[in-house]
Parts: sequence; structure tokens; C-alpha cells
Amino acid sequence: LSLHDALPICFPVTIGRSVDIGEYVYGTLYRDSQPETWIPQLEESFLYDDDDVYLVFLYADAEFLLQQEDGLSYSAKLEDKRQEIAKFHAAIESSKINNKLKIKVNNGNKYTDASDILSIVERVISE
Repeated sequence: LSLHDALPICFPVTIGRSVDIGEYVYGTLYRDSQPETWIPQLEESFLYDDDDVYLVFLYADAEFLLQQEDGLSYSAKLEDKRQEIAKFHAAIESSKINNKLKIKVNNGNKYTDASDILSIVERVISE
């Protein structure tokens, strides 16, 4: 069972890194969309004060991600990948969403089992 297949069984999830958190990263790197001027308003309007909303950030080490590289990523150099990951962490921290969870999805050069990741999410959401 993949994480993608398991999530809808357990709880409702919306996954969209391109509108909110992803725009903090890629909007500053590639588009100059000035996300810091409009994303906080978006979150305040729709998300930030709802205790049922969780921002779950799945991340991995830059070196691990480069080992998995399929040639379709924005960044294929180690320093670029590190910068991208650091920007994602900063975006998560700056988010107005109260409930935040960061989960590292690799252990060395292997992916963490999807069921272990799901267990962490379920535990945090049920607290």
C-alpha cells in the first residue's frame, strides 16, 4: 500500500504544493511572484485559524533526493537542492497555519516505509 493510496482511507487530505508553500520556494527562485505579499493573506482567509487544518511537510536529504533524480526536477545540483529544501523549511515556518508537521522520509539512502510515515501523521492528528 503506497502512502498516496493509504491517506484517503484514514482522513481527508488536500495536497497542493504549488499554490501555497511551493510558491514561497519556486515563486522566489524562478518567477519573482513576491509570495510573501499575498500568501499570508490567502492563508488568513482560508486556513490559519482552523484547528482541523494540518500542514504536513515531507522532506528528505538533498543527497538522497539527488540519488533518486529522474531529470525532471528544478534543481539537479547539490547546492541548489539544499537551497530549495531550506526554502521549503522556511516557508513552512512562516506559514500562518497553526498545526505543522515535518517528516523526514529517508533514512540514509532508503525511503522510510509509507506505513511509518502514515502512523506519524495519524498520531499527531489524533492528539
